[in-house]
Amino acid sequence: MSKRQVVGSVSDWPWSGVLKDLFRQIHDKSITLEQIKSIVSGNENKFTKLISGGADLFLDAVDGTETLVDAVEYFDVIDKCFKEWGLNERAAETPKTPVAVYEMIGNATYPEMFSKLNADVKKICLTQHQIKNFVMKYSVWLRKDKHSTFFLCEVNGHFFVVDVLRLNFNSYRGVYVRHFGRSRIWDAESRRRIVVPEL
Repeated sequence: MSKRQVVGSVSDWPWSGVLKDLFRQIHDKSITLEQIKSIVSGNENKFTKLISGGADLFLDAVDGTETLVDAVEYFDVIDKCFKEWGLNERAAETPKTPVAVYEMIGNATYPEMFSKLNADVKKICLTQHQIKNFVMKYSVWLRKDKHSTFFLCEVNGHFFVVDVLRLNFNSYRGVYVRHFGRSRIWDAESRRRIVVPEL
């Protein structure tokens, strides 16, 4: 049986530009393993893109005792639904955790944007204590101009999205909570951000 011969250089292949771009992103650390898997499987994420590639963002190890209801030193407005929905509960202790920041590039609901980052959304949840820690350490990564930065949170087996709004660098900040299954489609034009653990 004869071996097939490849004619022409790699640069002549129709997908060579895609490979070059992929290798560049791997080198720049602007793409995650999950994103590479999505591209290879043909299930590419059209809702968000990684914007924190190359940045070392680590949440501190926290004991889970702090909630967002009590975070008055960080927020000017705290959604009353945290209390009304019984979300003012301590969470499990968590170790030092690397996180990644994504930006919306396509219109999406909460389930669409988060499940494209990981089909098992439980793996990309943060505790309220961790969210508070992110706001304290990395407020520069919050979307400003009163646009949202989203965090996924699980309380008593139910998923919620924590929505942090910031006006400018260090001025007004508000924190709100929404049901994960909410059907609203969020537009990509405002370039809202999503923060999740880096797996």
